Amino acid sequence: MGRAGRLSDPGYAVTFINATNRSQFLGFYDLLNRLGVAIPPELVTSPYLSLQRDYRKRKIEEHDGGESTSSLSKKKRAGR
Repeated sequence: MGRAGRLSDPGYAVTFINATNRSQFLGFYDLLNRLGVAIPPELVTSPYLSLQRDYRKRKIEEHDGGESTSSLSKKKRAGR
């Protein structure tokens, strides 16, 4: 990350996301979103973001003891 400004002067912050720190991407995105920061479309449509949202959703469902919607619909199709 870079400093976005100094002494009230506007500036830019640059964040690099790679394979080493991609697990932090969703938290970073959520923080920027809550702060009302304009997020570039390239980040909004990033595969890292959708993968981490899916992972978070699965973890929440596992924690709640429920099955995911997709696994329930697979069982219905299989006649279970």
